[in-house]
Amino acid sequence: MLLGRLSNTLTVDQKGRITIPARVREGAGVPAPLPGESPVHRPVDFYVGCPRGYCLYLHTEEQHEAYLDATESVVGVTEEERLAMSMFNAAFVLVTTDKSNRITIPSFLLEKLGIKHKDEVMLIGSRQRVEIWEVETQKATAKKLAEKFQKVMQRADQRLSDQALERKKQGSEVDE
Repeated sequence: MLLGRLSNTLTVDQKGRITIPARVREGAGVPAPLPGESPVHRPVDFYVGCPRGYCLYLHTEEQHEAYLDATESVVGVTEEERLAMSMFNAAFVLVTTDKSNRITIPSFLLEKLGIKHKDEVMLIGSRQRVEIWEVETQKATAKKLAEKFQKVMQRADQRLSDQALERKKQGSEVDE
């Protein structure tokens, strides 16, 4: 599981490539070289896609399967939902790291987010996926959501506090 900011800013090159940091490759199951061991290139497959329109999702095959299973469990009953699932699946592409540990992001995905070569992106771990954000979009989104984030976290803190009180209460009832 990868959480938080996973890289400094990365630059999208003219071919639409970004380097996948070692931490992300290790999270995908590629072992880091041992001290003194020369690094051996081990290609890593990822699914990259843009199902939501604000950032790219980067999944391992296992993460992608779980994501699809979860999505299909709530979508896909009606004809309209099945068509939506088809469009959803078309938003993802299988990519493999090259010898320089880069992936090529297809141009249609970059265009969907307005990312051009020389733009900077950042990788953010969100438990079941890595998100690839254009830096300025991420900053603007974070700024826009800062107040809402505080309110959400206050509600979460209250729920955690309520749960702790409930557990304490249940524990004291068992002791009696």
